[in-house]
Amino acid sequence: MPSLGHPATPAAAAGVALVCLLGVLTACGGAGAPPHGPSTTPPAPASARAGPGAATSWRDELRPPLGRLAGDRADLYPRKCQAGTRDTAVKLCADGPADARRTVLGLGDSHANNWQPAYQALARDGRWRYLSGTKGRCSIWDVATDIPALGGRYRACDTWRHHAFALAARTRPDVVVAHARFPWGYMLDSAGRPVRDDGAALAAAVTSTVRHLRRSGGTVVVMLDSPTATGKDSVEHCLRTATTPAACGFPSLTGAAERTVARRAAERAGAVVVDPYPLLCPGRTCPVVRGHIVLYRDGGHLTRTYVLSERGWVRSWLYPLLATPR
Repeated sequence: MPSLGHPATPAAAAGVALVCLLGVLTACGGAGAPPHGPSTTPPAPASARAGPGAATSWRDELRPPLGRLAGDRADLYPRKCQAGTRDTAVKLCADGPADARRTVLGLGDSHANNWQPAYQALARDGRWRYLSGTKGRCSIWDVATDIPALGGRYRACDTWRHHAFALAARTRPDVVVAHARFPWGYMLDSAGRPVRDDGAALAAAVTSTVRHLRRSGGTVVVMLDSPTATGKDSVEHCLRTATTPAACGFPSLTGAAERTVARRAAERAGAVVVDPYPLLCPGRTCPVVRGHIVLYRDGGHLTRTYVLSERGWVRSWLYPLLATPR
């Protein structure tokens, strides 16, 4: 299946899901959607450009306010829909009308939760059902992982993942979105040892996940991961101490090896690939503030305020898939 996304942008550095997620829908039964999203980073608030005399006033214009930044997140957390690190059962949150004729299932880790506010709003407005099942630090990509902070091999994740696959087959959603960080650098082989070839291991893991999810009968979407704000102690700290919001930007890694490997494997396995990277990071430097809106609540998670502002982007690729007959 083809990828959905904005044109690729140059990377500043070489090298280097249920929910897997563009301004343009390039295929899927020939359906199209209008482009969405900026091609360049919008200017900082006027007060951030006004010179030394206005060095702090731009902070007062930020939304969400810095004092509420950490709590500006999907409501899956207070609803306790995300499985904990020791849980093996899938905890589902449901949004949208119970009698809806169309269903979207999102699976993955906490990064999949990034886009839940947009799915939630669209489901309620569009009269379709959104089901979300996520687990903290757990890759939806079918490979064992080593998480030192959790004591080594994340066995609870392995069990949860296969329960998620079984849930998708039982639920039979119209669209399954898989989205999680790619476990590059901490994958384990069948003997529990670090893999020798990260590229081959990730390709096999993504392929296996797509094949499992395709048994649901729905369209499988693999959402590539969002940019991660690297090199900062924290987004909030940076914005509190920086002279301008631009000082908190970070280098684009859109050409990272794991993204290329995952995209190719997903397409070959028959998934639709959705890439939010160009939306969030259209240039060589990724902003953490756009206009007055703060994009990140921490290094790897987006603010609810920002995600709701981009629900038109989600609509642009998701609705054509929901309109496709099974």
